[in-house]
Amino acid sequence: MLKKILKEERKTYIFIFLFVSLTLVCIPRFDRADYGFIKNFVGSDDLYEGLPYDILIYKNYIEYFRGEKSANSVMPPYTYRILVPYIASKLPFAPLTSLNLTNLFFLYIGLLFLYHTLVRLAAGFRLAVTGCLMYIFSFPVFYYATSGYIDGTLIGLLAAGVYLIIARKFYWFILLIIAGTLATEKIIIIFPFMAAYLFVNKISIKNSLIFISSSVLAYLIVSFILRNYTPSNTVSYLWIPDSKFILQNIYRPKTYLSFIITLGIPGSIVLISLFRFSKKQIMQYSYYYIGCFTSVLLYVYSIFSAWSDGRTLWTMYPFAIPLSVLFLQYMEKRKVN
Repeated sequence: MLKKILKEERKTYIFIFLFVSLTLVCIPRFDRADYGFIKNFVGSDDLYEGLPYDILIYKNYIEYFRGEKSANSVMPPYTYRILVPYIASKLPFAPLTSLNLTNLFFLYIGLLFLYHTLVRLAAGFRLAVTGCLMYIFSFPVFYYATSGYIDGTLIGLLAAGVYLIIARKFYWFILLIIAGTLATEKIIIIFPFMAAYLFVNKISIKNSLIFISSSVLAYLIVSFILRNYTPSNTVSYLWIPDSKFILQNIYRPKTYLSFIITLGIPGSIVLISLFRFSKKQIMQYSYYYIGCFTSVLLYVYSIFSAWSDGRTLWTMYPFAIPLSVLFLQYMEKRKVN
């Protein structure tokens, strides 16, 4: 009995360590403070009122919800991403601080769901914590999570979505899709993962069609509402390939550097696993590979249609980390045998 109590107490301390570590990794760039030598390495994006353009619009959106600015100060596609600015507008802090605290909160949520995902894979407590450390001690958490963007919230929601799918809590997943669509249109990348999971695990065709169609319908309805009823000073926005984006991304070294650094440990392990897993194992875990591949495709598409950086590839982590832990588990078993 005493041993069990001590074991649970040890787990509590480790969880406290994980949450404190996540906070500490985010602090250097929190609110774009960029303390000390970090200022020398932060990219010089085009600034508007001292901020990158998209961060400025998020700030304006928060102030719009607080009644401090008009609809003329915000525009698509940023106005479609209503969840984080709206929550941030209810917090009693400066706009960017409120936005980044909201991101941090969702990253905490994602960390909890990631841990439970890894536990469901029978990875064991040690490997589950290892996966959580990959989530925390990563370039995108340090660089993007609380620097004024909304991608930290997306990562938390994707991690929650992966858990809800493998736990087969599909009705809760539909609610998550609604919240995710309110946060950002990028939540759509979880659909291929969901479809592949249902197929690989041989969920009945009838149930699979119900869950997929319900989720997609929820996404489309919320997207329609956002595109037609959110404040805006311009017409609707579409992410269409443009030669302007292609040229600025292809000739920008940060396009390639951010890809490599963001790929990080989870991405590297996923690549290695493709050569070390058997064909049967690759098929068995194919839904995680499809999730990773979808994120990479999204990154490639961003090169042609938007300002491309590691934030897009970061969406791979909720799929890559469970796959990495499965591979580490496999390698440990081989070593023992």
